[in-house]
Amino acid sequence: MSAPTATLLRMATAGSVDDGKSTLVGRLLHDSKSVLTDQLDAVERVSREKGLGIVDLALLTDGLRAEREQGITIDVAYRYFATARRTFVLADCPGHVQYTRNTVTGSSTADVLVLLVDVRKGVLEQTRRHLAVAALLRVPHLVFAINKIDLVDFDRTRFETVAAQLAEVASGLGIEDVRCVPVSALLGDNIVERSDSTPWYDGPSLLELLEELPSGTPVEAEPFRFPVQLTIRPQAAAREAEYAEYRGYAGQIASGVVRVGDRVTVLPLGRETTVTGIDAAGSELTEAFAPMSVTLRLADELDISRGDLIASAAKAPTPTKHVDGLVCWLSDRALRPGSKVLLKHTTRTVQGIVTGIRGRLDLDTLTPVEADALTLNDIGRVSIRLASPIVAEDYTDSRRTGAFLLIDPQMGSTLAAGMIRSGLIADDFDAETLNWSI
Repeated sequence: MSAPTATLLRMATAGSVDDGKSTLVGRLLHDSKSVLTDQLDAVERVSREKGLGIVDLALLTDGLRAEREQGITIDVAYRYFATARRTFVLADCPGHVQYTRNTVTGSSTADVLVLLVDVRKGVLEQTRRHLAVAALLRVPHLVFAINKIDLVDFDRTRFETVAAQLAEVASGLGIEDVRCVPVSALLGDNIVERSDSTPWYDGPSLLELLEELPSGTPVEAEPFRFPVQLTIRPQAAAREAEYAEYRGYAGQIASGVVRVGDRVTVLPLGRETTVTGIDAAGSELTEAFAPMSVTLRLADELDISRGDLIASAAKAPTPTKHVDGLVCWLSDRALRPGSKVLLKHTTRTVQGIVTGIRGRLDLDTLTPVEADALTLNDIGRVSIRLASPIVAEDYTDSRRTGAFLLIDPQMGSTLAAGMIRSGLIADDFDAETLNWSI
């Protein structure tokens, strides 16, 4: 396997209830020596108070009092640790069905999703749900940690049976790259070091695998996209000759590389211009790349404000007032045709109305079924008409410019996380495969 292309890896863990996600995360932190002494002392003390015979490493991530009392994970817990080979940002996601919305949050920026499966139970409904989320969010890498292998006496046949089940379900969702590791989060087998208890397994330990995975897509391979957050026109500095005519556009580069002299298009305005300067932290740059936060100076004075997109002139997307995509519904209130929403796409927020619900994903059969509404944790396909255009791209091409949020216009709460599918058409609902959904 090739060496990692970057030193930072964003990872998320998910799985069904009691599969051992928090214990696995705690084991990773403990065995990689990423736990401070006072943290470990506190965990040992709480474990004794709970009457446990061993140290409950799940307490390293379950920080909410309700989580510690119930022995479950409710919120997404972020942890940071490093090895000699790379740095990790880890999101420990909850397993309960009612907290699936948090799994969407934790997985949306992940380079790899580590999905835990209890070797005794195999594939469950929540396993299918998390696999569907991973497929929809286009998480680049998926690793199955088949946990509690010690409870079946490290049985190879049982491991291979579960691995085959996972491969079949993943294939049905369009996921072909399946990696399975037999682990015991409680005892530490195959977490950081390879275990002598599984001589039949000749693959890497979980941490070794995570250290070797490539991280993201090389920025040079992506077209330049720059959502404008703020127009900078320093009025108070106008007396100084250096800033008298200064006009810049600040934001974070969503993808690609920009250089001084590049031709760019400002959307949805549709005007072309040239980048004359790139400023960052008080210094001038000749080039910048994702995900840097910079200020761009342009050759022409154009009407540019928050929500506009500066893109490569050679590969500029097309603005649209119609969005057809897939959503993970995160609200207790059902979504129905005619519902009014706010759609937030990059730095732009526009009004919209749901014109149709094209179906939802049945997680038992992994097939699309008809639906006239979406309820909490449903994954479905919707069409939305917008009051003003957005510069949207297919989510399969760009996770940044292909993603959106639906927001309640009255309450301001998040209703759904969405993925744009430009290739969807109205009459393909009866397709035999799940191509419409992933």
